[in-house]
Amino acid sequence: MMYDEQKWLEKICDEMGSLLLGYLKAYLRNEHDAEDVLQQVFIRLLQSNRKDYEIHNLRSFLFTLASHEAQRFLSKNKKHRLSAINSIPDNLLENKPDSSLSPQETAGLQEAFLSLPWEQQEVIYLKIYAQMTFEEISLSLSIPLNTVASRYRYGMEKIKKNYGLC
Repeated sequence: MMYDEQKWLEKICDEMGSLLLGYLKAYLRNEHDAEDVLQQVFIRLLQSNRKDYEIHNLRSFLFTLASHEAQRFLSKNKKHRLSAINSIPDNLLENKPDSSLSPQETAGLQEAFLSLPWEQQEVIYLKIYAQMTFEEISLSLSIPLNTVASRYRYGMEKIKKNYGLC
């Protein structure tokens, strides 16, 4: 059976595109830049000459590519790096797991989330919205498993405190 690269890429775009775009929007704080970087992620995926059966964990691999491409983009565009640090992304929690929240609750949760340092935001996003395991996050971000777990725990504690849940 012949391997169909185009169908494989279309399937990945359909299944992972919105999660990767949400991650990149949070990382870059700019929707247009996130879309451009997402295109680069898929180009890098094709250039890697790896097939789906050669990648042990595709989700982790894609988020690693996304993180590296975002870092590459920011290092080339220093003015974007400063604006990314100082701005808040729109609709960051648009794919929130609990759709029963009111608009006011969503705004409060978003504010609590955005008050966290980026490292904690990133881990929480990958854990909750991308539904990655701590091990997958550790591999994707190239950080120790214990660091992932502590960033998640401390971030969630801060959200609970800032959101008024404790």
